Amino acid sequence: MLIERTTDKSILPEAVDSLVTSDNVSTYCGEYNPPKRPPLGIYNISLHKVVVGFRHVLDALDTLQQEQPFRDEKQYGTKFDARLVESQENLIKSIQEYFDGCMDTLRCFYPAAIGDRTKVFWKDPVVDSYWSAIKDKFFDPISEIANHIKHDEGRLILLVMFNDEYAIPGYYAEAVDEYGRIVPYRKIHQPFRSKLDPTAGYDTAFSFARDLRYLLWGIYFVSHHLATAINTITRNIQPTKYAAVGKMDGDILEISRRVAGLPKRFYSDELYKDLPTVEVIDNDQETTLRLAYPGTDLLIASDGKHMNLVPLVSDGISKQFKFPYLIASDLDGK
Repeated sequence: MLIERTTDKSILPEAVDSLVTSDNVSTYCGEYNPPKRPPLGIYNISLHKVVVGFRHVLDALDTLQQEQPFRDEKQYGTKFDARLVESQENLIKSIQEYFDGCMDTLRCFYPAAIGDRTKVFWKDPVVDSYWSAIKDKFFDPISEIANHIKHDEGRLILLVMFNDEYAIPGYYAEAVDEYGRIVPYRKIHQPFRSKLDPTAGYDTAFSFARDLRYLLWGIYFVSHHLATAINTITRNIQPTKYAAVGKMDGDILEISRRVAGLPKRFYSDELYKDLPTVEVIDNDQETTLRLAYPGTDLLIASDGKHMNLVPLVSDGISKQFKFPYLIASDLDGK
């Protein structure tokens, strides 16, 4: 899906346009217990947390790439990975909260007698259509990892694949397999299996270069479908373009530029996945933010020999581990 936003109209996600237009539409915020903020207020807070989350990850990623502690054995054991891993975990949590914020935004357009009754609310045709549109493409993948972190002691672990010329930072979530080994969580990180032998292959991870593009696209993707739902409820045929330039506009444009500027070099298994594209195009009169999934960018895999570094902190009990991109003749065996 291709999404385009411009500074001439609004660089912010599309739901903001619909919420500004619907500002004179009666809502039911005060009926709820406790009362809810106005819909645009709810959405703005959720979006702001996500933007802050992106900035923290990008700042930590820049520091890692500039200092490159993974090349210095003296840095091993110094927890140089902690800031980046914690920032990524917080970003994932903020996106989970963004889902909740979008649903609460939508709920404001329904009486509390409907909005507070989960089964009735979710069966509403507009709500069901919104949910169906975002579920498989973005909601489920993010919720799977967020819930794994929250409920299953699923730590995020840094992975850096590097050689003398470049480094590809990424991460994976740990899980326990049926043999008691600590492995990448395979509901999220699909193993790459050999075409000749389905039992052979290797476990995988997410490169930040691909993952951050996907996450930013997903924020706009969800907002597009939220806007569609709001327009249907309020019968907005032509939402007002929110052209007021404010701090949020500048912040999200800055984040978009930084994500668009990430190296287009990914892990080998990611060559077989759809690639999200994020572009910021500057013209004389306006700047265009273009997000697409799948996109058309050229994929660049890692090549040649690499070191794979995983700065792992053990739980003190587990003794068997399987790491991403460690080729094994028997992928599923003990």
